[in-house]
Amino acid sequence: MKANKATGLRGWILGLILAALVAGFLIANINTYNINLVYLGLFLIVVAMGLLTNPWGGLIASSIAVFALLLLNQYVSINPLPDNFVNLASEMVVFLVAGPLAGWFSQVIETRQAQLDHLISEVESQSTHDMIFNTLKPEWGEARLEEEAARAISYKRPLSIAVLQFVEQASQDRDERVAAIQALIRVVRSTTASPSVVSYYGENRVLLILPEHTGERALMVLNNIRKRADTELYFVAGGAALGNPLGQWGKLRGNVASLAPGDENANDLLQRATLDPSSG
Repeated sequence: MKANKATGLRGWILGLILAALVAGFLIANINTYNINLVYLGLFLIVVAMGLLTNPWGGLIASSIAVFALLLLNQYVSINPLPDNFVNLASEMVVFLVAGPLAGWFSQVIETRQAQLDHLISEVESQSTHDMIFNTLKPEWGEARLEEEAARAISYKRPLSIAVLQFVEQASQDRDERVAAIQALIRVVRSTTASPSVVSYYGENRVLLILPEHTGERALMVLNNIRKRADTELYFVAGGAALGNPLGQWGKLRGNVASLAPGDENANDLLQRATLDPSSG
């Protein structure tokens, strides 16, 4: 099936290229140089309209172009050549075919792109990791926290989490935001060790799960992250090669919550950690 689709796409490309070559050949052999430029310009317009619309839009553009060329031929007194192939009629046929062909080609591209986008979205929805930040997705980060909380409660082991968030951003540019969060994730990963888990937590937040960490140890980790984040550089795609310190983009706030004695679940822990991100 995929091979048939690829072959069809190549066929449309080949057909459009052949139509362009035939049109160029006919234009060069039938008309004078000044008229050549007009014909070529109209041909490019027809192809462009087809690519920007659909087969029907291309057909309308071709029909208008053929009508305009007939009027132009009468105005400049261009007479058909006696040759059976290289004549004005064959030139008009190529113009008439080029628009719908370009429109069909455009439709094929849109269909293939829609299929590709659908496939990518399906792959992303089934993936547990965020493709941009290369961390667990927020919902999978919460699922992992539930597992760690159940383990900590069952075996009476310490568990802490930290929610880090950028506030007072200097820029709302998406590329800059992504680069800043990626840099923060690098800092968090290099400051912690397994079995710690880092997860993107939506918006400008990062969730850090710290198994076997008491509240005091988690605060020490958070303070180390803050110190490093102030000077860590983030690199925007296509931006400054040397990068900028994270502290220039936004102020980093964090909050730590530890599993308390009793029947506390992961949701309670998350609520306490995100209750006041500016504290701690």
